[in-house]
Amino acid sequence: MFAEKRNSGAIASALAERDQVAIEKEATKLRFRNHLLRAYSNRKQAILTANSLKQSVIPMLEDALEDTQDAYQKGRYGYLDYVSARQELLNARRTLIDAASAALIYGAEIEKLTNEALSL
Repeated sequence: MFAEKRNSGAIASALAERDQVAIEKEATKLRFRNHLLRAYSNRKQAILTANSLKQSVIPMLEDALEDTQDAYQKGRYGYLDYVSARQELLNARRTLIDAASAALIYGAEIEKLTNEALSL
């Protein structure tokens, strides 16, 4: 009779441990999926930012710098206007480098998490 009570306690303890392991396993899966989704989302945003800068923002700033430089040389704009236009272009190029770098870093993180190469 006492052995039965001891065994039922051991069984309950083993079942509780099994349930705890299952809960921890599910929590680990959720953390992994969250990490992967965050990396994917951040990579996608970095790619969109880089493409936007490359296709529209930087070309417009290059045109603006050229126009500002012409106006400065003709005396219509001051040196500060020219330097400001040049600085805006440099900032956009720096942001492009940062976005492209982030896309590569997040891509490497995704490859590490999935153990598969990303397709372009």
